[in-house]
Amino acid sequence: MSKPSDAVPDWKALRDKIVGLGETSIRKSYYPALLQRLEELRESQRFLSTLMNNLPGMVYRCRWDADRTMEFVSDGCIQLTGIQPQDLVGPHGLAYAHLILPDDRERARIQVQQALDEQRPFHITYRIKTHRGHIRWVADNGQGIPVSDGELRVLEGIVTDVTDLKQTQEELYRRTNELQQAQELERLKSTFVNAVSHDLRTPLTSIMGYAEFLEDEVGGPLTAPQLEFVYQIEKSCVRLENLVNDLLDYARVEAGTFRLHYEQADLGDKVREIVDSFQPQAKAEHLEIRLALEPASLVVTLDPMRIGQVLTNLVSNAIKFSHPGGVIRVSATSEADHVRCEVQDAGEGIAEEDFPKLFQRFSQLTGGAVKKGGTGLGLSISKAIIEAHGGTIGVQSQVGAGSTFWFTLPLHPQPA
Repeated sequence: MSKPSDAVPDWKALRDKIVGLGETSIRKSYYPALLQRLEELRESQRFLSTLMNNLPGMVYRCRWDADRTMEFVSDGCIQLTGIQPQDLVGPHGLAYAHLILPDDRERARIQVQQALDEQRPFHITYRIKTHRGHIRWVADNGQGIPVSDGELRVLEGIVTDVTDLKQTQEELYRRTNELQQAQELERLKSTFVNAVSHDLRTPLTSIMGYAEFLEDEVGGPLTAPQLEFVYQIEKSCVRLENLVNDLLDYARVEAGTFRLHYEQADLGDKVREIVDSFQPQAKAEHLEIRLALEPASLVVTLDPMRIGQVLTNLVSNAIKFSHPGGVIRVSATSEADHVRCEVQDAGEGIAEEDFPKLFQRFSQLTGGAVKKGGTGLGLSISKAIIEAHGGTIGVQSQVGAGSTFWFTLPLHPQPA
């Protein structure tokens, strides 16, 4: 540890002087107490020296001049700056102020001067350049000590390395900023989706209405090719209506206005209804849908329309991704305190690493829904519906062996 010439007394010389005084002008009964006090002071000095040199930083005392000339620094300066204590102390030592980066030097000086003028401690941060050229952020905490003339001051304090903390703060700020931007983008996207979805309904309804007029030959008879064109228009309108409904549901989920309307219903009946509605489509795709239901009823508290929406999505996906000639299996069973429904397709299967993507909004697997069409919202909305019922939804799949999408519903849900 570096020290000025008068920082640590010559304890042996002082002791000899006290003993000498005791033999001449002071009664011998006094100087044992002086010797004891001297020993206490030496122990206190040793304790303070050990404490300062083991603090996580550099304890210092310096003059408040242009170079911040050091009168004392602890051994902590070695780890902080890479410089030995004796090389920083005194008018011929390295100027500590020159270790501070030029961009920070004047700011640090002004902040210290303000604290001195207001007679308060200072707490500042700035960057220094170490002996090896590394840039480090430090926190400088101290106060000014006026000397006898009332003008010249010295600074006493401690400088600690806060580089890691500063980097953590900057990373936190960056991520917070990114999160705020993402949230704002999500809000704008939800607003846009909601507005566009509602605006699409009016022209879509008009197109569907006029297509039905044409099909009914309100404006006159049509040829067979013309009727086929009308059927294609109606088919596309239905598909577009489903897309708009998905977008509206997504907007409701995002806005927190998504609500369920519960009633007692037989899940088996709902499954049968949805499967029957898809039989013509499955037949057109050269697929077979096999239904497996328990003989007993599967009465649960649910929103029939929304659960029908989930089943429609799962069965529709199974048809989309099954190979011609395949079998789609749909089942519903009772298990302890819940019912379970499964839809197994005859497709290519899904890699396990892609499972997390399936239920994310606007997420589509390469070569899947991108080719088959869709918003990428169906499974995300289905997940929201099932979880709102207090149930769970998931998938079991293996590449080359098809996929089984399943969901459970509690027998006795507690609606939110």
